[in-house]
Amino acid sequence: KNYKIKPYLIYKYDLKRERTSFDKDNFGVDFSYNPSFSTKVKISINPDFSDVPIDVENDNFNVKYAPKFNENRYFFIEDLDVFGVDDYLFYSRNIMQPKYAVKITSDNSNYSWGILSSLDKKITENGEITNRDDFYNIVAFKKKGDKLNFQTTLLNRLKGKYHNEVLHLAPTLEIFENNYIWVNSNFSLYKNDEKKTGYSSSFGYSGKNKTMNWNTSISHYSKDFKADMGNINQTDYYSM
Repeated sequence: KNYKIKPYLIYKYDLKRERTSFDKDNFGVDFSYNPSFSTKVKISINPDFSDVPIDVENDNFNVKYAPKFNENRYFFIEDLDVFGVDDYLFYSRNIMQPKYAVKITSDNSNYSWGILSSLDKKITENGEITNRDDFYNIVAFKKKGDKLNFQTTLLNRLKGKYHNEVLHLAPTLEIFENNYIWVNSNFSLYKNDEKKTGYSSSFGYSGKNKTMNWNTSISHYSKDFKADMGNINQTDYYSM
């Protein structure tokens, strides 16, 4: 069939107390549906990540920024290319334990598009909130042409009065065979106790031939650029 349903539950037995119990926090269902060859729909309610590979242990000493681990949950890996953003704008491991996650993607020769929405679970330890129940949302569309591709993506994270939006615009033009000029622009709006707007922008030229690949770029991140769905360690700088 072109659809699949996988429910799961956990029923526990306490050897010491000799009693069984149903774990109400570990019950959920995964649903996937492929209405066509190019379109995929995935819905997870309280998804089960018990079969996810364990992260490889790293020893990091004297590093400037906190270590970052790659995503290894299949839901957040499959078909992520249609959203056209990297870890800087969407680091999916910010979503620690989703109550639900919905993803719809479509990709063909003329265009691609995608929708992703997830609500994270509130986690507390010793009365202190260690993870907030934020909403994460992404909408993306990419127009494909013979010479020009144009990626547009809107990212949103919100909780109550707090919200953060980033608009990602990325045109790429093939000026001649295997040679491209590209622009990567991001505009952010952040509102919590105060409202801030910022931007980041990169311009570059990339190409390849039989023996060599090259890439040149100039970038600027403004001081107030915020992308809380991503993993940006530094702003207010130029690079080349």
